Amino acid sequence: MKQSIFYALAFMLTIGTISCSSDDDKGSDSGSIVGKWTYSQEGYILNGTEILEAYDHECSTKKDFLEFFNNGTATDNYYYSDCTSDIENFNYQINGNKVIMSYMGNGETVTEELNILTLNSSMFKVSFTDVFDGVEYTYISVLTRQ
Repeated sequence: MKQSIFYALAFMLTIGTISCSSDDDKGSDSGSIVGKWTYSQEGYILNGTEILEAYDHECSTKKDFLEFFNNGTATDNYYYSDCTSDIENFNYQINGNKVIMSYMGNGETVTEELNILTLNSSMFKVSFTDVFDGVEYTYISVLTRQ
């Protein structure tokens, strides 16, 4: 069963150096994370090459999305195949080229980081890593502004 990125991020560690695209402008609204971002692609890096595929929205009439608000809060909105939703709330802050998220998990505050690869007026692209059976994997999510 497919899980929302929020759950996947709970197990991720930060790696690597971040490189933003040349059209990033973090000083203006065009580069602001605030807003509604729909998942559009997901993938990974294999032998130094990005492999991305279209994000599979389970609901045929609604798309999964992240929404960041000015007050430092955000929601991850996931729709199941029957189009019922699961909404996860978290706090966030931007620190350089990282999104630092915090949320309650098992009665304690959990903090996770995402590497911002691209943040501009239309695209929000992040990477994060996970270790599975001793092997480190780098995952990529691409979201588009709505």
